[in-house]
Amino acid sequence: MNDPYSTTKLRDTLLAISGLVIYARLREDPAIFTLKNMITDILSEDYKSQSDMRTVNHLAKITESYTSLFGLLMGSDFAQIPDFGAYVFSLAQNDDNAFTKMASETRNGSSDSAISPDMHALVLSDMHRLITIASFPARAITDLLHVPLAPDLPTWRHDTTGLTENDLYTSLFEYHRSRSFGVFARYHAFIWKNSQLQPVIHPDPISLDQLFSYEYEINQARENTLRLLRHSRADNVLLFGSRGTGKSSTVKAIANEYKDRGLRLIEIDKDDLLSIPDLLEYLSQLTNTFLSFILFLDDLTFPEEDTRFTVLKTVLEGGIKKRPDNVAIYATSNRRHIVAEKDSSETYANDAHDELLSLSDRFGISVRFSSPNQQIYLNIVYGILSDRKIEIDREVVAQKALTWAMRENGRSPRTARQFADYYESVMDSPDK
Repeated sequence: MNDPYSTTKLRDTLLAISGLVIYARLREDPAIFTLKNMITDILSEDYKSQSDMRTVNHLAKITESYTSLFGLLMGSDFAQIPDFGAYVFSLAQNDDNAFTKMASETRNGSSDSAISPDMHALVLSDMHRLITIASFPARAITDLLHVPLAPDLPTWRHDTTGLTENDLYTSLFEYHRSRSFGVFARYHAFIWKNSQLQPVIHPDPISLDQLFSYEYEINQARENTLRLLRHSRADNVLLFGSRGTGKSSTVKAIANEYKDRGLRLIEIDKDDLLSIPDLLEYLSQLTNTFLSFILFLDDLTFPEEDTRFTVLKTVLEGGIKKRPDNVAIYATSNRRHIVAEKDSSETYANDAHDELLSLSDRFGISVRFSSPNQQIYLNIVYGILSDRKIEIDREVVAQKALTWAMRENGRSPRTARQFADYYESVMDSPDK
């Protein structure tokens, strides 16, 4: 390799990737992994003859690695030239490591005094390595491949001019103190499946001001959530009542409302109930951060023969281990008593009957969502259309909305929203 500039950049970058300590997990990122292997392949040829270095097979291998790396940097955005520096710093920003957790625990502090001197030194060393990686220029590769046998290749940006390790340290520390760490900094809604947290990329954007005429019910859940955000003895909540009345929407809207205050929503399917203790064990390790978690059990009903409800009973109350102060369980159900009894003429013994009812009793707060009467139903319709800035004749809309409710699923906020969607589409139609 004749170009000393390229050789130095290649070796410095390889050593920086290999030397990461606190941010060692970044080596597993596909783009960083590809870059590391590509540099290793190039440098391994440095000790061979120049003719070997320029063989078509070797050039083709490096070219393929380079184009793969470029594709990873671009992702799905083909409109802009990728910024390799921004990509590397984004990886660091979203990493989950000892430093990012410590920084999250200092949300109410005024400085990074909670970071030990040894940790501070290790992180600063990694900051230097990250800047070295982020400043890796495409030309270190493209100059090598710029021969008649290889076409011109696209390049990326990598502007890190003037950035020091102290600058990067301060930037990341402030980010984690205000936004949390790892996947919790990037997303606020998750699904717990197969004992893993899966982020929801596009959660339902429903907001509290889009829910009409259930202020009392919503406020009960909201006030409990505010206690949860303070890690102050929040209750588990059961929201029950008629279908379509906004029980699930209330939980999702509350999660959206308080996501910037550290609230995270984790939806758990009934099939994954048995692994809730594992999730609670993990979340209990985050009690010193400002994060709070709602475990969301939607549309929860058990047939009598389903014994999984006993696991949930233990989690709610009665187990040896205390529920973490940063966690509360919010469940929705169409039934007040979540465990359904079989239709039978037999008389249940008191202890068996109590066993079936005790699950519902273990929720500290139970909120009933009743079907709206006609006027409340119409008020919800009017509120939704007004929120969408659609001018209406109330008498005409009332007649159409009531007919819609009779023909469809009866009066409920869900029916009102479905009618509003229909009415808006008709109003937007050129054939109206």
